[in-house]
Amino acid sequence: MIKWPEIIKKLSRTALIKTQPECQGIISDETLLRQAYEELQQARNMFSYAGDQEMIDSAIYALMAAEKRYDHLLKNIKQKNRQWEFKALDMIR
Repeated sequence: MIKWPEIIKKLSRTALIKTQPECQGIISDETLLRQAYEELQQARNMFSYAGDQEMIDSAIYALMAAEKRYDHLLKNIKQKNRQWEFKALDMIR
């Protein structure tokens, strides 16, 4: 079994990890979107394996929340990229 906390602890001592924004308290949009996608996949799996009615209800709520979070993050990222593109065009002119 891989012991991730130990590996992360060892890697955090290297300069490579310390320069990444995630380690400085800033989480990139890509990381947030990847996490939201993983949550969405977990919610889908939970729904697939739900047995009784209460678990199905719980899985549906988890799936709806995960879909909303993923859609929200994706929309915000697209909006940021558009704003950046407009600013870049203004700078060129």
